[in-house]
Amino acid sequence: MNLLKPNEAQEKAIETLKGPVILISCPGSGKTTTLVRRIHHLIESGVDPDRILMVTFTNAAAAEMKVKYQKLFGGSAPSVPMMTIHSLCFNILRMEGAYSMDSLYSEQEKRDYFMRGLKKLSWVNDAWELSQSIMTEISIIKNNYIDPDTYIPTSCDKQVFRKIMGSYEKHKETLGKIDFDDMLLKCLELLESDVRIRDRWQDRFDYIQCDEYQDTNRIQRDILYLLAGRHRNLCVVGDDDQSIYMFRGALPEIMLQFPEDYANASSISMSTNYRSGQAIVDMASRLIAMNRHRFPKDFISERGQNGTDGLAVYKKFKTHGAQMDFVLKTIKKRHEKGVPYSEMAVIFRTNRQAGLPVSELAKNELPFYTTEAVSSVYDGWMFRGIAAYIRLATGTGSRDDLLYVLNRPNRFLAESAFASCEYTAKSMLAAAGYLKKDAAWKYQAAEKNIRTWMRNFGPGTLTMTDHPDKVFEKLADPLGIDYDEYVLSYAKFRNFDEKETKEEFQALRKEASAFDTIEEWLRHARSESIHIREVSRKKDRTGIQITTMHKAKGLEWDTVFVIDVNEDIVPHKNTLESMAQVEEERRLLYVAMTRAKNALYILCSGKESPFMKQMKTALEKEEEQRRRAELNRRLEEEIAARKAAGELTDAPSDPVLGLVVMHRNFGKGYITSVDNDKGLITVRFVDKERSFMYPQAFDRGFLSVIE
Repeated sequence: MNLLKPNEAQEKAIETLKGPVILISCPGSGKTTTLVRRIHHLIESGVDPDRILMVTFTNAAAAEMKVKYQKLFGGSAPSVPMMTIHSLCFNILRMEGAYSMDSLYSEQEKRDYFMRGLKKLSWVNDAWELSQSIMTEISIIKNNYIDPDTYIPTSCDKQVFRKIMGSYEKHKETLGKIDFDDMLLKCLELLESDVRIRDRWQDRFDYIQCDEYQDTNRIQRDILYLLAGRHRNLCVVGDDDQSIYMFRGALPEIMLQFPEDYANASSISMSTNYRSGQAIVDMASRLIAMNRHRFPKDFISERGQNGTDGLAVYKKFKTHGAQMDFVLKTIKKRHEKGVPYSEMAVIFRTNRQAGLPVSELAKNELPFYTTEAVSSVYDGWMFRGIAAYIRLATGTGSRDDLLYVLNRPNRFLAESAFASCEYTAKSMLAAAGYLKKDAAWKYQAAEKNIRTWMRNFGPGTLTMTDHPDKVFEKLADPLGIDYDEYVLSYAKFRNFDEKETKEEFQALRKEASAFDTIEEWLRHARSESIHIREVSRKKDRTGIQITTMHKAKGLEWDTVFVIDVNEDIVPHKNTLESMAQVEEERRLLYVAMTRAKNALYILCSGKESPFMKQMKTALEKEEEQRRRAELNRRLEEEIAARKAAGELTDAPSDPVLGLVVMHRNFGKGYITSVDNDKGLITVRFVDKERSFMYPQAFDRGFLSVIE
């Protein structure tokens, strides 16, 4: 692939230096190279390199930009400030004396703070995942000026979320620290409140470029607009069709509104894709064209113009297993034809789908690696509680096991009262005695819960030779401990999909049932957990890549398999509340599709995705239009030939005869006969002759004269 091959849009982008500019790119359009060449052209035009600012949104992107700049123009090329928006803002704060390096609350410190706090909450099962979700949502609130009191979180219960966020903000305030989100807020506040500082920084840069503008949030936009406020030489580049980070607070409408924010902005469309074959671009273009809120583009395959069609296939399977069999066979065939394993990828919507590809590729001894934190169901919170109950019931449990399941399901028991308790009914009831001081009914409820617990999972109620079905009977059957209900209640608290969580519990039960003894089942659980962990931590980053759609962005492979393009997965069932969410899901699939250079396989393993149904409908319409056009072309040739032979004439005695007409369903035809007595005319279409009532067919709009 030659990203330096010039095209008119790239050259125009490089030459257009003055004023606001928006470069609307497409996948594989060479935007990074274009930005670097634009910087070089600015310098050649006499601009001081130190007065050019290149803003990115990740350190990796900034590093890539520097490497490409040096590669194209040599290591001795003048240095240009290239940095993330966060680095820029912290430099401003530091240079203006507002904060120092000691003021920074690092991302690691932030993670540690949330993990420490959440681990103390006995009812939190997935502290790591919850901490990541809460941190992301706090960033969304801050970066888009959202009122925390009106924000509806997706990570957990709103009251819990507000309490956790409030505690975190007080903690930082006590330490006198700011985190990465605060950097942007404090920088904007400083620039807006102090005219001298604002003037100084507006004069600092003559030209500003911003990459990946489709991933911008409100505060980042406002900082860029403010810094560019004096010279107005702001160039932003991005692909609105690849905006896939709404869950992090990115707003695609910011890029779409740029031409409105800068009414005199130059708008340049970089629509030529240098990566993919024609068939791949056609399929991706057909998909993304269904989104309403986007810049219109003529998505062009440069390789297609040079005769490279590529392969774009959509296939449906009844099961995940059948789908995976096809993937494995195709991988082997492609490899036999010379495609390296490292030039192939398996892409999916969520990392929950990683398990099967990981397992099957490992079984078939195919080289692969994954960027995902692949986890077995046996590493999850659901199984952890089940395993603790089994150990307690078989006499191999520990104090930690007892305390872990004490309130799973919630029995409203104080952990401190059971810290030194023996695992017997007598000791457990004695430990609950503290409740008698408050109210008798509390103790009675606790006594009932403990007796049910002991009856099902007390010492000696299970042996390792028992069938695993016995475990689930005690967990979830009418006389059990209602662990299944607890699982659903926790899913509700965490805003997980309750149906999906229930299915996961049932799948765990079904898999356990396939083993003869609890011991065999637990041995399998340990083995699979270790295997998945080893695969996930594999340091060798070679072979087939297994990744989510989000992490595939910016990458490319010869051959791409997008699996599980099913109903409720693509688009994901949790993202159907608004048109904006549905359109982002379509953009996600578009990103996955446009990773492929030569072969793209879109695969369904169940109910068909509505996206693919819509594409099929659109394709059928296109095919029908092409068929109609071909029929009309052939008919026109026949009409012309018959007229030339004198077979068609507008007979004076019957002016209707010979006229060319259009039918709203059957297309173009010509009138071959008229029966005035019966009030009928016969029209010759390409496929057959048809009769119509005359003149009613014209009056009602079925037929119209076109010649």
